[in-house]
Amino acid sequence: MSIAIDQKLKKKSKIPYIFVAFFGVVLAVNVVFVTFALSTWTGLETENPYIKGINYNESLKAAAEQQARGWVSKMDWKLLETQKVGFTINLKDKEGAVITGADFRLLLLRPTTTGYDSETTLLETSNGQYEGIVTFPLPGIWDIKQVIEHTDGTYQSVERINLSK
Repeated sequence: MSIAIDQKLKKKSKIPYIFVAFFGVVLAVNVVFVTFALSTWTGLETENPYIKGINYNESLKAAAEQQARGWVSKMDWKLLETQKVGFTINLKDKEGAVITGADFRLLLLRPTTTGYDSETTLLETSNGQYEGIVTFPLPGIWDIKQVIEHTDGTYQSVERINLSK
């Protein structure tokens, strides 16, 4: 009888080892996911979200006024050199007449990386045509936001360009 008891004691259960191995794998996977999430975060976040939320109705009103004016901008761009771009933008009202005398700014926004956004001014070279040359710090995807201020109102438009090699 003592032999049977000794053999039972020697046959240890594998359940504790399986239990520890399972939770070890879960812990290892979580460590990998957390490390990956923290190392790829760009820090890009909305600045002043509360104020933007309060001003939301004003933004909707401005968008409705812009749509009622019916202004249209046509942006053409040409890659002059590596990361150097020439912009030509024509601005017209809803009847097709050119809009002159506007203050024209381009906001250059990098959608995936912080620290590279900038602003430039375009000059009116002829009636309703605004031009400028911009050197971008990085190749790739850029959002170009047109901000136009005129005595008759304001206009904003966003277009995405790709400056890939």
